[in-house]
Amino acid sequence: MEPSTEEKTITESAATTQGVLFEIVEADIPALDAAEGAGLHYEKIALVLEDGQRAFTYRALQRQDGIAPFEWYLALIRAGRREHGLGLDDLADVTPIPDPEPDRPGFIAAREALVRAGYRDWRAAL
Repeated sequence: MEPSTEEKTITESAATTQGVLFEIVEADIPALDAAEGAGLHYEKIALVLEDGQRAFTYRALQRQDGIAPFEWYLALIRAGRREHGLGLDDLADVTPIPDPEPDRPGFIAAREALVRAGYRDWRAAL
């Protein structure tokens, strides 16, 4: 997956959000859906961007106040935003929680990805 060099904005009603648009080979979409828990934890939403391009994103199915992300997940989000020049202000009040399962595959993959991105200690991305 390669990010496009263009900044994209998703608009729904009066709300907008910035993000990075990745080009994904059609054959890889089922694996991405499975990794993201499409239909189980997340709904897949088809989008038409301001420039007419089609895209999709995932949105949590069960949104509840008081649910906090694991530290490693928030570290990935913050590191990705920094890499692509997106702001962190809206994450200032997000307080992550430690993952009680340090051998969780997602936690291991996150640590490895952050090391590849140049973070010697994944916590530095927080």
